Amino acid sequence: MVNFSISVEEKDNYVVLKTDGYVNNLGGRAIADKVHDFMEKGYKNFVINFQKSEILNSIGACILIEVLDSILEVEGKLKFSNCIEIIAQTMEIMGLTEYIDIYETQEEAENAIKD
Repeated sequence: MVNFSISVEEKDNYVVLKTDGYVNNLGGRAIADKVHDFMEKGYKNFVINFQKSEILNSIGACILIEVLDSILEVEGKLKFSNCIEIIAQTMEIMGLTEYIDIYETQEEAENAIKD
């Protein structure tokens, strides 16, 4: 069994999700569930920090596309940070980088989401 967890930081008008573990179907679904929970509370802007995730598979990436669609429907923003190269490459191959900016640090992603 693959372990996966998410820690959450609520900010003034956005939420930071920090992943820890393999972003596969279970990890992707956990991210989607958290985002949807916070969207129900009125949040529409999100930063996902992948610093503690070393693998993102295609199913996880597809679920992230669903998350992006949900956020765009409410005119929200989604930013990624702290992606290791293999995760960034997977995101590029899956087409996520056409719609989501990836930042070196969480601080840079947070600054971008505030704009």
